[in-house]
This record gives sequence, structure tokens and C-alpha cells, in this order.
Amino acid sequence: MAGENNWLDMLKKAEKVCLDKDGYRKVHYRFDGGNEMVEEYNLQTNVLTRRAWKRVQTIGGQGTWEVELGDPEPSTLTSTNLEIKESSVTPFVTKRLTKSSIEWRIRNLPYPLAVYSVTADPENMSITVRTSNKKYFKVLPVPDLQRVGLQPTQKNISVTHQYNTLIITYLKPQQVLLLEKNVLDEVKKLKTAKDDGQYYRMSSPVCSALGIDLDDISGKLVAIAEHHGSDANFVLSCLIAERIQKKSGICLLALHNTFGHYHNVGMKLGYNLQKLKEKKSVQTIELLKLVSNIHNDSREIKDERFDILAEDKEEIVKKLFFMVKILVDQLQTTNKSVCLVIDDISDLLTWGISVKEVCSFLQYCRTF
Repeated sequence: MAGENNWLDMLKKAEKVCLDKDGYRKVHYRFDGGNEMVEEYNLQTNVLTRRAWKRVQTIGGQGTWEVELGDPEPSTLTSTNLEIKESSVTPFVTKRLTKSSIEWRIRNLPYPLAVYSVTADPENMSITVRTSNKKYFKVLPVPDLQRVGLQPTQKNISVTHQYNTLIITYLKPQQVLLLEKNVLDEVKKLKTAKDDGQYYRMSSPVCSALGIDLDDISGKLVAIAEHHGSDANFVLSCLIAERIQKKSGICLLALHNTFGHYHNVGMKLGYNLQKLKEKKSVQTIELLKLVSNIHNDSREIKDERFDILAEDKEEIVKKLFFMVKILVDQLQTTNKSVCLVIDDISDLLTWGISVKEVCSFLQYCRTF
């Protein structure tokens, strides 16, 4: 009971924003200490279909989303359009909930059922999967039980195998069912944000607190500084959402994170940068693509290349400015205003560009 109360109390105390979209209720939690959690509930069945965590890193830097429930994020390492992916035949785990059970599906396991041993490990609060041929081993944590202070028991486990997939089912104890009901009751009470089809309005209070929620910030320079290992990525994403809500075009100069990163964050917050790019409301330049000789999106800048280590740094700054200007001019033809977003201007320093040249670049950009 104590564990149940701790989990429920933590959810109640968290900052929450709720959005109903595409048949799902999406809830974004922000906890004391900076950890974030996103949940999605099927509005027809009231079953939780997805839960992902973004935890603050102890040494600073940008954390990544860890999926606890639902399909895992694609395991891809990418800083350009060149991607390194896991083999398509590598076993991977998907966890899902039904009204009565917790289920894990481990795909790409071709061995017959008799090869597998699935055992409860009460000491480590987990379920262990191993094969007699020693080809596969996996520890499955069961946070659903930890939250109610229970240990996994063997009698609740059942196992089947079909289509190269091992299916492990754990029958939910009554305490888990009760906690899920209590959490669902709280989720149903949440006031949902108005959804205009694209935007998550959690950005408004953040931008309002920072004084950047005005309809017109034309000609203004908004600088977001990071101190003591903090991460301004969340604030920057809120700024992007706020500007899009104001029907402003976005020119994203990505010096640190990729466009794919901001698209993924936007999808979790409720807006789709890829669709906005197709509508000519968003344009992007990714420095790593330029350095790696990968095409950027705009036809006018697709042939721009430079060796950032060898070329004159002042010339690089000028080139970068003219690329930005081309995209801003394009956006101004279809949008009433344009916001230039630079992430992260200090990254230019790591490429050997001086503080003086960075300041010159910012002065150039303010001439639009």
C-alpha cells in the first residue's frame, strides 16, 4: 500500500499537461528534479498503451527517451542522413498491458518453446529469460509490481511461442489493478488542452513566464543560457511551439541537435515539424550535414559545402549567414513573420570559430 501511495502521490504532485488526440489521451508529466514522463491511454479501452521516461543525467547533457511500455524507439545512431541500425534479426522486447495482464513479446527468437526458461526473480524484482542453448538471456524488470511493493511470483507467469516470438504473460495482482484504476481516475479528471490539430499548449505558460509570448517579437534577440549542467532543450521546444501557434515560420539552424531530434520532441509534445516543413512553414540547416557533404533541404543551398576545419572562419560565418538568409527570405513569402532558432550558438566555438566571429554572425542575422 505504501508503494502504491508513493506512486500515486508522485503523479498527483507532478506538473501535468493533457491532450486528447487521434483516439488517445496523452499526458506529459514533469517531476521535481527535472525527470519527465509521457503516457498514452486508449480512449476506447482506457488501457495504458505507452509510457516513456526522460531522466536527468547526473553529468549533464541531453537525456534520451527510454520506453517502459509500448514499441521501443528505433535503435539508430545518426547525426546525418547516414544511419547505423541494429540488425533486423536482433531479438527485441515490446511490453504492453491488457486489462488483466502484463505482456512481453520478444521477437526474432526462432527456438522451440522447450528451449526457453522463464523464471520469477523476487530478489531482483524481475523476470529472467534464458535459453538452454545459451543463445539468449534477458532480465525483464517489472516496475508495475515494484510500485505496489510486490515481488514477482512464478505462478502468475505463463509462456507461449509462435511466429518466432516468445510471449510472456504475467497475471496482474489485485493491488496492481487497484493502482491502475486510481491512476486512471486521476487521468480522467485532467483538463485537456485545446488542440488545433498540431500544437501542445504546454508551451504557453513557459513562454509567458519568460516574457516571450507576445504576438510580435520581430527584431528581438532571445538568448537562452544554460548554467550548472542544465539543459535548455525543453524551453527551446516550447519557444518553437509558441511561435508556430502564432503562425510564424521557423528557420532552424541546427548546430547541436538534428532536425530529427526536434521532430521527435515535437511529436511527443503534439506538433509535427516534418508536416510543417512540407507546408513550407519550417526550413532547416544542419551543420553536420554541411560538414559531411550531405544535402540540406533547400534547393538553393544544396550545393553548399565547406571544410570547417580548413576554410577561413570568417568566410564560413558569411556562408552560413547567406544560407540562413535564403531560407528566411523563402519563409517570408508564405508566413506573416519568421523566427530564426539557433541551437546551439556556442557550438560554433568548438569548431574553432572565435567569439568575435560568432558575435558578427548574430549581428548579420539581426539585419533581416
